[in-house]
Amino acid sequence: MISKPTIGIWLDTRRSKKENKYPVKIRITHIRKRYYYPTNIDLSKLEFETALSSKPGAKLKEVHLKLNELERQANKVVDIIVDELQTEFSIALFEKNLNIGSVDLKNVFNCFDRKIDQLRQADQINTAVGYGCAKKAIETYLDRTELFFSEIDKRFLQNYENYMVKKGRSLTTVGIYMRYLRTIFNEAADEKLIPLDLYPFGRNKYQIPQPASRKRALGEFDLSKIFRYQPEENTWEEYAKDMWTFSLLCQGMNMMDIANIRFKNIQDDKIIFIREKTKRTKKSAQMPIVVYMDEVCKTIIQKWGNEPSSQNQFVFPIISDEDSASTNIKKVQQQIKMVNKYIRKIAIKLEIKQDVTFYAARHSFATTLKRQGRSIEEIQEFLGHADKKTTERYLASFEDEHKRSIMKDFVRQLNGSS
Repeated sequence: MISKPTIGIWLDTRRSKKENKYPVKIRITHIRKRYYYPTNIDLSKLEFETALSSKPGAKLKEVHLKLNELERQANKVVDIIVDELQTEFSIALFEKNLNIGSVDLKNVFNCFDRKIDQLRQADQINTAVGYGCAKKAIETYLDRTELFFSEIDKRFLQNYENYMVKKGRSLTTVGIYMRYLRTIFNEAADEKLIPLDLYPFGRNKYQIPQPASRKRALGEFDLSKIFRYQPEENTWEEYAKDMWTFSLLCQGMNMMDIANIRFKNIQDDKIIFIREKTKRTKKSAQMPIVVYMDEVCKTIIQKWGNEPSSQNQFVFPIISDEDSASTNIKKVQQQIKMVNKYIRKIAIKLEIKQDVTFYAARHSFATTLKRQGRSIEEIQEFLGHADKKTTERYLASFEDEHKRSIMKDFVRQLNGSS
């Protein structure tokens, strides 16, 4: 039996507009995924409840009729696809047949809005915020709220990049925004919303900038200084040093993964987990990471962790199952901020010239393995990278350092032979 989606009218109270009104949207739920389409109607919470009631009153009668008609149109399209065509429902088919003039998926910004809604529904709040920033930056550049796929070509993207750089945005930021836009193009192409010849990215087309890797990894001597540093007990300094060390010794585990470790992930001296970053990707990319803990890691858990009351309990008191995804993300970001503040203070005390952040622990772990002669494939497995190129970017600063060392030895030999 072909599965049929459900259609509803929904008030998006996440983003308030003027006079405490919110956008009304059509919501489609299909196989646990939700999609949203604007109706160009804004209502307050009370107006929305009244408009959907059986007695909307003279003031909201027209809105009541329009919303009912939009819902009827959407359900009719679903019936055509599933019942008449006997075809598996897809959003691409739905969009192709839906006759709602307010939704134009040839408009890139509407596709951005749809993507942001999908990400928020999947609790991928950080990524949704990123797409929102990318959309806003392009809107500011154009000073308009319409942009069609047919307008975007290599010249458009290069001009936009130049504009961003002149405004003081880094190539890293430009690259991130361009990758978001490329994803919008990829999804539009997959859904056959645009012909392939409109695709502006790739070889002999626009190339997304790849800025030179900033050195984040610490040298062995500086690593040793932080590892041996003894801060005052029960202070933020001690906590920051311990969490930084825990990340380093746990194969560069990031703060989001540390926050999400539960006692059920610990088996004897191992932590077995799937990175939060890959949990929503295809199962083939969900590679379990096995971390072998030493006594230092176990001591840090005993010192700063929760008292285990159940296997499902979080190891560290950073996030909570009772909080929303967005609240937990903010808590993790606050942890990173505090660790960065105090690990930098430690670095200054130890006269380490490099800027030391929590993220430097992950890069330092990867680079140390490289110094020990480990292959990129081995390091890739330790870090849990699905793509070898990601691991290579982590090690870019090592390559520079290694080449510099070779040249110093070369010059030293020359001087010794003269």
